Amino acid sequence: MEDNLHQNQVDEHISALRHEGDRLRAERLARERATTQAGPAVAGGRAGDHPPARVRLGRWLIDVGTAVAGTSRDQHDGATGRAA
Repeated sequence: MEDNLHQNQVDEHISALRHEGDRLRAERLARERATTQAGPAVAGGRAGDHPPARVRLGRWLIDVGTAVAGTSRDQHDGATGRAA
């Protein structure tokens, strides 16, 4: 029961961080569009090509954490608590 509570808290926190990241990216995009006519650029190409490296790294870290900790679906037949 307590594990479910912790998992829900972690899921909510990750969701909040993703929403905050989306909001910050939208603000940055609006700022960059206001200052340049060509639109925003990111390292390696235009903003529409792929997310910036730090976004990809953050998503990768979340995926690794989920793989190690498992998910609420793994409670009964998965890897939760078995990573070692």
